[in-house]
Amino acid sequence: MLSNFKASCILAAIQVVFQFYYFIIGQLLQYFFVNFSAFYVLSNFYVSFLPKSTSFFVLVANAASFGPVLLHPMQKYATM
Repeated sequence: MLSNFKASCILAAIQVVFQFYYFIIGQLLQYFFVNFSAFYVLSNFYVSFLPKSTSFFVLVANAASFGPVLLHPMQKYATM
């Protein structure tokens, strides 16, 4: 009986460790993709070279977060 109890405690502890591990990995990947993804790097790179552009494509799923960075100040919507 005692050996079964210890085994279940070990499995529960391993489960908690793996949940914590995957949570941390998920947070780090999310931080990486938000701050160092290709769209973020390209948007920072092209902002200095295309300040007078009036329209170009926004190729991201969430245009609300990248739209103000990629669009001209006088333009309100991305072109499709």
